[in-house]
Amino acid sequence: MSEEMTSKVTDQTITERDYRVLFGLEKWGILGLGQLHGLVMGAGLNAAGRTRRFFNETLNEDYQRGLAKRLLVLVERSLIHQRFYMNRSKIFTLSEKGFEALKAWGAADLKGFRHSLSDELVTHELMVAAVGLVVSEILQLRVRTERERYVWTGKGGRRPAPVRAVSDLWIVGGAPQAIEVELTQKSEVRYKEIWDAYRLRLPENAAVLY
Repeated sequence: MSEEMTSKVTDQTITERDYRVLFGLEKWGILGLGQLHGLVMGAGLNAAGRTRRFFNETLNEDYQRGLAKRLLVLVERSLIHQRFYMNRSKIFTLSEKGFEALKAWGAADLKGFRHSLSDELVTHELMVAAVGLVVSEILQLRVRTERERYVWTGKGGRRPAPVRAVSDLWIVGGAPQAIEVELTQKSEVRYKEIWDAYRLRLPENAAVLY
């Protein structure tokens, strides 16, 4: 990617590292500083250290390092947003300008992007991203998110669909493998509904991973 190309996209220079931030936010929807550090700066970390980052472990010095400062530049340029939730460090999401930059570069994979989410969902979505990042970046398996598997209308909305079991993540290639990320226990009736739905949809060699 040339500097000339990136300057035409947003009228300001975007680095390769910046694009990795934008790509990550488009795919996962929301990410914390630790997750972005593991995704963008993970080459210098071992698997255990990078895994801790994907679960949003941060160090005090992280806030003084280059990536944290660069994220603030991207916020100032309106390419990403920083969000604040109760009892949680700042969370980053893609902005409309950042999404348009990806589309102008021919690199946007989705038709819409996640602007923000409610306090009730943020813990679950960050955990889904953590599991997905470990599976894709550490285990080197191709993973698709729910947002990648279903049609999104923009502004973070999903078109209505029949009631069905929709996995949080899906491992692509080989035998079908759905990933469910559970933070709270569901009722026995609800688990039965989920398993019945999976049995109807998936072949015998499929697996649902919790």
